[in-house]
Amino acid sequence: MTTERVKPSELTVIQGAAGQVVEVEPELSPLESHLEAWRQHTYRGSELLRMEPRSWLVPGWLPNDAVAAVYAPPGVGKSFYALSLALEMASGGWWCGAQLPASPVLYVAAERASSLRDRAEAWSSHHRKQLPQSFELLAPPRPPQLTDRYDMEALCETVSRQGARLVVLDTYARMTLGLEENSAKDTGPVLDSLDQLRQATNGGLVLVVHHTGKDPGKGLRGSSAMLGALDSTISLEGSEGTLRAKVEKLSDGEKPRDEWYKLSPVELPGEVEPRSAAVLIETGAPAKNPGLEEAVLGLLRASTAGSMTKKELLEALEEEGRKLSRPSLDRQALKPLLDSGKVTMTGKGPASRYQPSIS
Repeated sequence: MTTERVKPSELTVIQGAAGQVVEVEPELSPLESHLEAWRQHTYRGSELLRMEPRSWLVPGWLPNDAVAAVYAPPGVGKSFYALSLALEMASGGWWCGAQLPASPVLYVAAERASSLRDRAEAWSSHHRKQLPQSFELLAPPRPPQLTDRYDMEALCETVSRQGARLVVLDTYARMTLGLEENSAKDTGPVLDSLDQLRQATNGGLVLVVHHTGKDPGKGLRGSSAMLGALDSTISLEGSEGTLRAKVEKLSDGEKPRDEWYKLSPVELPGEVEPRSAAVLIETGAPAKNPGLEEAVLGLLRASTAGSMTKKELLEALEEEGRKLSRPSLDRQALKPLLDSGKVTMTGKGPASRYQPSIS
């Protein structure tokens, strides 16, 4: 058989022993291969609108096809938060007021797997339902490392085979042993690994459980390259069994109001001695001035118009013997009621009207 190549841009002509002629596309050069691949992902003008718009796992909190992080100082409740979200998603439950699509979840427990086991049992007992079969906990003796090529190949394959739409990595520190977190150079390969996991979820979410630095006020620990690569970050703060979640970074859309939770103890059966764990329960923002909040809420509910302006509220409160300034009304009642979702607002400026939420 003889082969004749006429020109690089033309077809290759192959002539066999029987005299047949076969035309074969020539191999592309590395440059041409790159350009061809890019052409398939280049959108001109209105073609851009053919791309899928941003979608959300939890509106305003966690986008799809993304990498996000939840972080806090040690002992605040990061794992409680991440595990609760994971179990709610696997069971098609609710989170931040949105119903989650029941989907496979992979939770990579790089530390304290036995504690997660008890918390999952507490969740099951509190909600009176079985742990969802679509929830998988991966807890190998040696945590998979985001810096190890073979660990990542195996982890991505695990995600792909399970069809996981949410992957939780708990914690970042235990899955990046030996990494210089403040080095952008060291962090780069880790960010590539996180992106590989995101692609393995086929449009899902990778949630990293991380720590703050020595100064919690400075946010996420490590290189600024890490923060820059994340689509969403959620900070947690809490004390005495309460937990406040706040969106610190959001690549798209308007940041939602903060969410509040409490850690409620749950007694678990034990053959030798009683056991206990805790479950995360959404509570809404705590009242700063309960009496005033209830008074404002009562006025709004009794309003014949169904809503009131600040001026109308101040006048009605003064008739009840509560003389307040506008800033005091805002700070002590309206803002907490808005944050908790008990009240909604329409309009802007002095014409803004407040009305009780429909429960």
